[in-house]
Amino acid sequence: MKVLGLIAEYNPFHNGHLCHMERAKRLTKATHTVVVMSGNFTQRGEPALCDKWLRARMALEHGADMVIELPVFFAASSAEYFASAAVKLLHSTGLVSALCFGSESGDLDAMKAAAKFLSRESPAFQQELKRLLDKGLSFAAARERAMLSTSPAGCFPEGLLSKANNILGVEYLKALIKLESHIEPHTITRSGCAPAKAIRQAVLNGCALEIEKFMPPRAYALLSQAVIRGETAALENYGDIFQYKLRTTDPAKLAEYAEMSEGLGNRFRRMSGGHSSLTGLIGAVKTKRYTRTRLQRAVLHLILGINTLRGGAEYIRVLGFRKDSATLLRELEQNASLPVILNLKHAEKKLSTEAMSMLNKEIETTDVYMLARAGKRALRYEYTMPLVIV
Repeated sequence: MKVLGLIAEYNPFHNGHLCHMERAKRLTKATHTVVVMSGNFTQRGEPALCDKWLRARMALEHGADMVIELPVFFAASSAEYFASAAVKLLHSTGLVSALCFGSESGDLDAMKAAAKFLSRESPAFQQELKRLLDKGLSFAAARERAMLSTSPAGCFPEGLLSKANNILGVEYLKALIKLESHIEPHTITRSGCAPAKAIRQAVLNGCALEIEKFMPPRAYALLSQAVIRGETAALENYGDIFQYKLRTTDPAKLAEYAEMSEGLGNRFRRMSGGHSSLTGLIGAVKTKRYTRTRLQRAVLHLILGINTLRGGAEYIRVLGFRKDSATLLRELEQNASLPVILNLKHAEKKLSTEAMSMLNKEIETTDVYMLARAGKRALRYEYTMPLVIV
């Protein structure tokens, strides 16, 4: 058995994802594929278009053998925390031997060199990074400039860390280095396709028919059914909730929420009265240093009450698997270095107090996720959803 690991959001699953999965299987000669997937919230600081169970089903019906959930603490976090936690989950399965991720450059050697450099962070690099951040640059821009200016000329191609998937790729590689993992990394150059953002926007604008050609037929059918049932979610629907939290939280405590750095909360408060929409408010608060994605994560963390980012997942929660890959599930339970959760009702017997606290936060944030959509909004929704088995 050779198990491939993929890290994804599938928000929603489209033809580019299918192409990547198929190419990754061929490249690694994998017999099975395990996907670590974001739950109901994403790295861009938004609720996923459709819930994690539907997206897990999309993945399983298009080639994945098992889908594991990336807890909300990390799924809705910066690239470093997102990647580190996802790689740790793959490593903790005791099964995955290869990781394949998409990148704009496709240059694995360059990304490995950058990961090695950034894993050490020399004093000169740290000093230059601080200087550039103090000038108002975003973290991503400052980090790339600091890396280029404090390393020998020609070591890294310019622009390597200016693209989102290259950045994630380097963070995956850093995590493998930190773990001293045996997992072998691979990368595939991303091919042109309709971006997931455009697909999401079309759906939320009531133009779901326009995206049919960009999705596998079965994934499109599942998404269309969710649209009809009112089971799609948007960040904008949290506008009143965010304003309530912003106005009732002690201003001195706003900075305690993840990514809501000192001063940013006050900036939101000053501008909150002049904007009726959440997206409009975020656009007004946005600066060169505070990107829209960073601000969306800060907004989401306040809404969800996330004020700490932990070191990594404390359990492996399986969202779904294929019946013809049941052997993989048995292997996981025998080899995993973290507790494996298949049924929430049995979780408390398996988990430490800290791990149970993390899982309870997941259950709580799923109920908050439901408020961002028009359809079913049941409380304790997590307990009503069984494993996805196809």
